[in-house]
Amino acid sequence: ALVMKCTHQDWNLIVNPKGFNCSLHGSSFALDGSVTTGPPTDPLKKLTTTIKENQLIIS
Repeated sequence: ALVMKCTHQDWNLIVNPKGFNCSLHGSSFALDGSVTTGPPTDPLKKLTTTIKENQLIIS
């Protein structure tokens, strides 16, 4: 799971077929969260996901 906020200025991201876009400054991220177009230099924050007793746990 990825946090859907741009790592440049914490703006909401828009999903596209190849990844995610930030409409604030034109940044883009790949589906794995890596930066494909700046200005951010940090990838999207990844969250750990587990399934326990048929429940999805995101941490």
